Amino acid sequence: AQALLPIRLVLGDAYWALGKRDRALEPYQRLLSAHVNLSLDEACAVRLQAAFGGSDRLQPYFTGEMSDTDRVQFLRTTLKQGKNDTIAWYLLGRELIPKEKYQDAIGAFSEVKRMDLGVLEFLRQRRIGFLYFKLGEFQKAKIHFWRSLNDISNEAYIIETEEWLKRCDWMEEHATKPNL
Repeated sequence: AQALLPIRLVLGDAYWALGKRDRALEPYQRLLSAHVNLSLDEACAVRLQAAFGGSDRLQPYFTGEMSDTDRVQFLRTTLKQGKNDTIAWYLLGRELIPKEKYQDAIGAFSEVKRMDLGVLEFLRQRRIGFLYFKLGEFQKAKIHFWRSLNDISNEAYIIETEEWLKRCDWMEEHATKPNL
C-alpha cells in the first residue's frame, strides 16, 4: 500500500483538471500526511496552497503540459494579475534555479514573507541558503539555513541542513568561491 501512495498526487491532479477541486483535497492531504519524502511533501503542499488558497488561477501550471519557458511566462503573467500571490512567487523562484538565474530566484523567494505550510517555508529558506552558497555569500546562506530549521522537525532534514551550515563555515575559512 505504501508503494501506491504517490499515485494520490496524480489522482488529485486529475480531479483538479476535471474541475473537481474538492475531490482533489483528500488525495493531496493523505499523501502529505504520509511524509513519503520531501519531494512529494512539497508537491502536495504547493498544490494544496494553490488549489485551496482561494483561487484556481494556477491550475494550468499543475494540470496542463507546459515547457519550462512557458511555465516561467505563465507564472510571470499570473503575478502581474495579483502581485501578492505567495505560491506563484515560490514556484517562480523554484523554476529559475535550474536556469541558473540565482539572483532572480532569490528575488522571487524574497517576495514571500512566509509560506503558510511549514514544509514550504523550510524549503524556501533552504533554497535561498543554497542560492547564496552558490553565489559565495556564505554568511547570508547560513542565516537562511538557520531559519529553515524553525519549520521542520524531521531529524534527517535537520541533519542535512546542519551539514550545509558546516559547509558554509568551511567555505568561509578555506575558499573564496564555491566549487560544486
